[in-house]
Amino acid sequence: MSEDRRTAVDFTEPFMTFDLAILMKKPRLGNNGTTQTPPLPTITSIRDLAQQTVIKYGVIESGRTADFFRRSTDPLYKQMWREMSNNRDYGLVPSNSEGMRKVRQSDGRYGFITEGTTANYWVHRKPCDLVSVEDKMDTRHYALAVRRGSELKTKIDDALKQMKDEGELDNLHHKWWIGRGECSGAVGIISTGSLVPALLTALMALASSLLSGSP
Repeated sequence: MSEDRRTAVDFTEPFMTFDLAILMKKPRLGNNGTTQTPPLPTITSIRDLAQQTVIKYGVIESGRTADFFRRSTDPLYKQMWREMSNNRDYGLVPSNSEGMRKVRQSDGRYGFITEGTTANYWVHRKPCDLVSVEDKMDTRHYALAVRRGSELKTKIDDALKQMKDEGELDNLHHKWWIGRGECSGAVGIISTGSLVPALLTALMALASSLLSGSP
């Protein structure tokens, strides 16, 4: 969902919400079970990245996350944008896969700032060497777009509410999020590409039923 697109289409109620996250390499343990030496700064939020110089960080060069930092008026985020744009070799990467590659080769000294869905996908893929630090900033929503003024919006909104009330959205979440990770102990994996078609199929069937007036 974006304000620019709202001028051309109507959006349904959101069916999924997510924030930004930092994709990082898991701390390497030494022979005595402690973390690597010297220890790296503890990163618990995106703002923490701006307050240290050991861990480099970056975003996809042409995407919404880069736009967020580029347009921000927050002094700390403006500082981060200057750091990234002045060091394009690591600050502005061409793709998610390149960001992930840099993280895996960094030995904990690089953080890739990306959508939470993307970060969680890579965290739950082999060789199971990544972690995601979630941050409640630049919150984004997934919704469906319909023609402006279309009666379908109300029907889909009703269908989404019914699916939520009856637990169908939770069932879809469980099917595509839970138990599909490749890593031991993983609690979930986000597969947006699989979830959206499944959701659309269920929604269209329910909306069609509501439009026709059938139970």
